[in-house]
Amino acid sequence: MEIVAETSGPIAGKLPIYFGPPDQTAIVAYSDRGSETYDDPDNLSSLYGEASRRFLETLTFRQEDRFVLDLGCGTGFGFDVIGARFEPEDMVGIGVDPAAGMLARARTKYKGMSRFRFVSGEAEAIPLPERSVDRVISTLAMHWVQDMPAAAAEVRRVMRPDGMADLFLIANEDGFVFKRAVLAAMRKHVGFAQIIRAAGVVQRLRAEQLKTIFETAFDGFYVTVEEQREEISAPIDEHMSWWRARSMPVVATVPDLDAFEASLRAELEALAVDGHVTFDAAFLRVRIVPSTQPSTM
Repeated sequence: MEIVAETSGPIAGKLPIYFGPPDQTAIVAYSDRGSETYDDPDNLSSLYGEASRRFLETLTFRQEDRFVLDLGCGTGFGFDVIGARFEPEDMVGIGVDPAAGMLARARTKYKGMSRFRFVSGEAEAIPLPERSVDRVISTLAMHWVQDMPAAAAEVRRVMRPDGMADLFLIANEDGFVFKRAVLAAMRKHVGFAQIIRAAGVVQRLRAEQLKTIFETAFDGFYVTVEEQREEISAPIDEHMSWWRARSMPVVATVPDLDAFEASLRAELEALAVDGHVTFDAAFLRVRIVPSTQPSTM
């Protein structure tokens, strides 16, 4: 389906908007609850928040990188970190996210700032014209994508021939021990079918799988996938705080979230040593550069 939407600011004009089939469970959960806690200091200072910030701070931009797409922008956190560079480097930031609640917060934060705008859309159907952006970034968002090959093809479609992409997402092995605690808690509150459905919300891939997908979509580009691992020991309350902010889509169908959280807390307490639980994080960083550029960029 295609419609034409009016836009304003540095990319004023008419853009074709493409709509694909959304995963309503994830979108509604993030919009209704995740957006309320995503910008909380406890979440931003959590393992995931700090990992996201470090990724963003490593990004360097070329002179030709004028239009920067943040795919799965959420509340605009990516631009919160790197946005100060946009005015002096004459860049325009375009955030795309399917969650209405997230976008509402992003638009409120960036109201009146013409270098930033936010559009409702999904990675599998990016609402931008072909070859319209110079750089694509994504921070801990693409593991929610339901069709990664389609998303990779869309990133390629909207990127200019000399464009680049930096994508940061959760790996398959992320939080292995923690996930067992979540599963044990879910078994007390939902049936097997709901557990299977929840497991399918997050598309956690291994590095070799992700590399194959993006190499297929990006013929003529260098594609590298770097694995990053980190462990952090933190009090249970800290783990529960980031869980509320980042994992609502996984438990969106649980009828009594308060009871579920009590069960999860009990499972974590069983794992705790001196009141702390160790979380084993695993991330993947995808870098895509034209074959005419050095592959180490």
